[in-house]
Amino acid sequence: LQEHAAAAAAAAALLQKQQEPFQLQQEEPQQWMQQLQEQKQQEQKQQQQTLQQLLQLQLQVQESQKLESSLQYQLTETVEQIQQMQRVVSYRMLNQNTGLHLVKQSVVQLRQLGGK
Repeated sequence: LQEHAAAAAAAAALLQKQQEPFQLQQEEPQQWMQQLQEQKQQEQKQQQQTLQQLLQLQLQVQESQKLESSLQYQLTETVEQIQQMQRVVSYRMLNQNTGLHLVKQSVVQLRQLGGK
């Protein structure tokens, strides 16, 4: 009976030893799968962060474009105001020159009349 028990124990030990590599082999693919899963999750997280950064950049670009558009409008307004002021100054100078010319003409006419 003892021999049978010893033989059974030896057989069980042998069987367990034979199954160990199989268990290890089964654990390895599970570990690999888990590592792959973790790696995939990490990559997805990085992609999400990259997408968020891209969206933020896009918003910044839109804001910059709005600002540029606003500045362009202000610049156009300022140029139009300057051109208007130039027209006013030109008109006043023309009026002054015309007035001066009329005064000179009157003086010449008065001299001519006075000389006669």
